[in-house]
Amino acid sequence: MKNQSEFDIAYESFQATLQDDIASLRFHRDFLLRTTDLENRDRVLDYLDRIGRSRSVKILIIAGAPDSKGREEFIDFFKRARAGGADMIRTHRMYNVINQLVMKVVRLDKFVIYVNSGFVITPYLNMGLACDYRILAENAVIQNPCIELGMAPKGGGGYFLPRMLGRRRAYEIMLSTKDMTATEALGLGLVDEVAAFAELEKAAFQRAREFAAKPAHVLSGVKQLINFNFKDLQEYMEHENDVLLQIIRRNDYQPWLD
Repeated sequence: MKNQSEFDIAYESFQATLQDDIASLRFHRDFLLRTTDLENRDRVLDYLDRIGRSRSVKILIIAGAPDSKGREEFIDFFKRARAGGADMIRTHRMYNVINQLVMKVVRLDKFVIYVNSGFVITPYLNMGLACDYRILAENAVIQNPCIELGMAPKGGGGYFLPRMLGRRRAYEIMLSTKDMTATEALGLGLVDEVAAFAELEKAAFQRAREFAAKPAHVLSGVKQLINFNFKDLQEYMEHENDVLLQIIRRNDYQPWLD
């Protein structure tokens, strides 16, 4: 018998549920800001560890917050960090949380479906690229506020995008300040499916059930084969931190926070 209480939980930064053999993890608004608190960070990482150890869970759905403020939320993070006098500490901590999430998703012995809607900033999109299947709602708008802050996008974009789309497209996306629609993301191959906002959860669970119908060891084996190409991802994520923090130390982003 499954221990529902182990997977049906609600915290400040996220909530999670279990339906049959499908677990669902939904980020709350300001998820990245909240996870700079070590307790919140440990809770989400511990939950992913529990999913990995479970023999009853075959599929994990990771969902972004539908009420995310997008660009505004991202800039607000750096304003708060700067006002608190600990911008480098909090930024470094946030970057490390993203690193840990990306690596856990890639290494997770479960098939992971990523869904999001509304405003989707590049760190969330990049985390989605670590997942095995991606669905956006029709109302999703991908935003890259990093460039206007004088920063580079965090989350593995420089690793995943060239492998998925080629170097030229990767440069275009990572340096763009224009919003991207869900339809445009689908056309580029960044996501696998676009669904109506009202049908997003239904679409996610429909796909999850289709994948869950496959033998668990086959899903796991195929994921290991495909993700073998990611064997140097850990080294990339650490290098990404170094590069991004060097940019921040130059203070190029600070005028945008005044």
